[in-house]
Amino acid sequence: MSVHLPGHGDGTSGEEIVWLLESFVRILPGEDAAVSVLGAPFDAQTLAATSHRAATLDEMQIDLGEGPAWDAHRTYRPTELHVDEERNFAAWPVFGLFAEAAGARTVLAVPMLVGTSSIGAVTLYSSASMRLDAQHLQLANRLSGTLAKAVAEQMMSLPADGTLARDSALSRREVHQAVGMVVSQMRLTPADALLMIRAYAFAEGISVRDVAALIITRALDFSPNPPA
Repeated sequence: MSVHLPGHGDGTSGEEIVWLLESFVRILPGEDAAVSVLGAPFDAQTLAATSHRAATLDEMQIDLGEGPAWDAHRTYRPTELHVDEERNFAAWPVFGLFAEAAGARTVLAVPMLVGTSSIGAVTLYSSASMRLDAQHLQLANRLSGTLAKAVAEQMMSLPADGTLARDSALSRREVHQAVGMVVSQMRLTPADALLMIRAYAFAEGISVRDVAALIITRALDFSPNPPA
């Protein structure tokens, strides 16, 4: 099953992206995968996924601003999360909890490189603990390179609407700040606070970042007895 996210799976390039993404789970260990662009010159967003789990976890990484996909994008190197290893939780404390709750034991992110620039990452999710050998990593890099070209082609062909892309770094800071405020308001863990924000966003049909902005400006308060 593939999850085609609205506006990103249309046309020949979109079909090629989905086909290439599906090749990750056909050829490499793991059950599902997702592909996301992670910043300039594009806005951070998930383009496609082979399952709802992969789509949810990739979008979670974008909302949190943490996870293997971000590290792979920034370092230009494949990055792994092994849920059973404590040091990974130190690097990605909130995302690690969500990955574990979703049943992912291993997460592998491979950067999408176009020339000397990274435009995002492909992330592979596995319900089993695993480590890719050098041959698998080399293959993952090759597949990611081909996918990067298809993604760049599609993103560059999108019609310009004259608007500027969101400042993704600023948006992520706002989400973190909003999570902290909900933790204080409802005495929740950060993971549960983010779930509350995501649930509200889903129910209202708006983005997590929009909900975060409402919380920060105090237009939205989850306190049991919010101030009038």
